[in-house]
Amino acid sequence: MNAEDISRAKQADELMDKGQDLMQRGQHAEAMPLVLEALAIAENIGHRNHCGRARNLLGIMATFLGDSLSAFEHLRHALDLAIELDQHLRVASTLHNIGMILDNTGNYP
Repeated sequence: MNAEDISRAKQADELMDKGQDLMQRGQHAEAMPLVLEALAIAENIGHRNHCGRARNLLGIMATFLGDSLSAFEHLRHALDLAIELDQHLRVASTLHNIGMILDNTGNYP
């Protein structure tokens, strides 16, 4: 990663922190654009760890906003990245979040 990419990764991290803070206060609609911007930055610089974190946050927010399909899509991508990056805690967390969506929608496999 070059200096510019490191700076952009920090910017994405800060956006996700702000988004997560808003999300934890129940302000999901306000948090969503911040985390979407962070995801775009992370994807642009190829920072897969940040992509996974952003996708997980977006999945949680979409769940609370009632968009189960979008939530599941974000969380599926987050799970794929966590597995690829061998992040066991994030795999467990993401599976938990997917389970919450399935429970909320009554969509049991």
